Formats: sequence, C-alpha cells, structure tokens
Amino acid sequence: MNHYASIAATSHDAAGTYRAVLSGRHHCIHEFKVRLSAGGAIDVTIHWFFATGRSNPVYAITHDTSPAGPDVVYADARATYGNLTFDGVVSGQSNVAGVGWGDKYRFTTTGSGPVTFNSPWASSRERER
Repeated sequence: MNHYASIAATSHDAAGTYRAVLSGRHHCIHEFKVRLSAGGAIDVTIHWFFATGRSNPVYAITHDTSPAGPDVVYADARATYGNLTFDGVVSGQSNVAGVGWGDKYRFTTTGSGPVTFNSPWASSRERER
C-alpha cells in the first residue's frame, strides 16, 4: 500500500511475477514482484520466509523508486496490508478462533471466536531479543 496525493496504489490484484527463491526440506522463500505507481514507477519486491520450528513467517518488502527518477515519488508505504486464507476454513462451515501478530508488541484476540471486527484484543510488549 502506497499512499500519495489523495489516492493509493496497492499490490492487491496487480499483475506481477512470482518465484520460489529457496525451497529446502525445512525452509522456503517465496518472492513476489510488482510495479506500482505512486506518482512514478516503484518496483516492489516482497519476500516471505517460512522455516520449520518457527511459529511465524518473516515478511520483507523493498520499494525501489529508481525507475521513477529523482524527486518524483512523494508517498508513504504501509505494509503489511493483505488478505489471508486459512486452509480448512470454509465460509459458514468453520470459524477462525483467534489471530495474533506483532514484532515489538504482540496483539492477540482474547475472545473465544469466531474473529470479527468487534473481537476483543490485548497487546503486550515482547522481550527485546
């Protein structure tokens, strides 16, 4: 998500490329590339890293504004925005019982589910690593 002027450019449903950068027995990196426009061309590269023994994936995003040229792009980037699909959850047949995310702070649902926009939340500070 890149906000500029009074509009936004998103990678959702944008044409791009995908490749598996690394695919091992216990780890993988998936790469997605897309070109967005926020007043000028921005090449966006997204990496998702998954590994056995890790509860959470690592998400890394790079915005390359060099295709636009100097002093062209005036925008702010916000990530991660996105949609998640949970395997085995079919609309009306089963529910997601909880959601959590965070890096410096951990945000988790505290209700019994299903998760809605009105679900109660709690936050706590993670230990510095």
